Amino acid sequence: MLTLQALRVGHEEAFIAATNMSKSIHEPWLSAPTSSPAFRALLRKSKTDNNRSFVAIDHAGEIIACVNFNEIVRGSFQSAYLGYHVFALVRSLGFLREGYSPRFLYIDDEWRDHERYAITAEEWAP
Repeated sequence: MLTLQALRVGHEEAFIAATNMSKSIHEPWLSAPTSSPAFRALLRKSKTDNNRSFVAIDHAGEIIACVNFNEIVRGSFQSAYLGYHVFALVRSLGFLREGYSPRFLYIDDEWRDHERYAITAEEWAP
């Protein structure tokens, strides 16, 4: 079973270990917190009115991802930016490649391609 938990201080050690182990798959596209000060900064940010961070926990109790909702807009528009760090590969969890977006993200002074993955409730088998 996969669960989402609001990011909290108790996740720090496992979170930093997971980001350090998966550093090579994220750089240069994103920089997940790999130190205590960086984790604490993310934790502080996640407690502001317009940002929330969650960790995904697998059936074995391991942190496999971090999901961030940023720049949350309330009211009739109800929107946010979704960002994530995946520590377990999405294909190993049963996600299927949904699409490919060329030149989708501007990272490190360059437009980068982006692959999209998804899973439906019917396909999910924790």
